[in-house]
Parts: sequence; structure tokens; C-alpha cells
Amino acid sequence: AATASASLSKLSGKDFDLAYVKMMIEDHTKAVDMFNMATRSSDPEIKAFATKYLPTLKTHLTQVSALSK
Repeated sequence: AATASASLSKLSGKDFDLAYVKMMIEDHTKAVDMFNMATRSSDPEIKAFATKYLPTLKTHLTQVSALSK
């Protein structure tokens, strides 16, 4: 996170926007993957949490992906 923050701080304008959106897509993709795995957890609390919040993460990924177009 510190490295990403440092690299973003050197950018401005459209370069910043593109780098930020790319970073958000990567982060949200990782989060969706982790939550997908967690929905198959044997721990009922983890499974419930992941199942509850996975749709929100997917929506965020869709929205941020639309910004890259």
C-alpha cells in the first residue's frame, strides 16, 4: 500500500486517474477472489460474511472497471 501510494503521489491528471483505476481493479479482483473462496468456508461465520458482502464487491469491481473504458 505504501508503494502504491508513493507511486501515485508522483502522478497527476490523466496519468493519476489511469493508475488509480488500474490499482482499484487489481485490488477489487483480489478481494472478489478471496470472498469467493470464503463463501465455501467450513466456518459458518466466515461463509455468511463473505456471502453477504460478495455482491457489493462485485458491484464495485464492475463500476471501477467501467471507469477504465
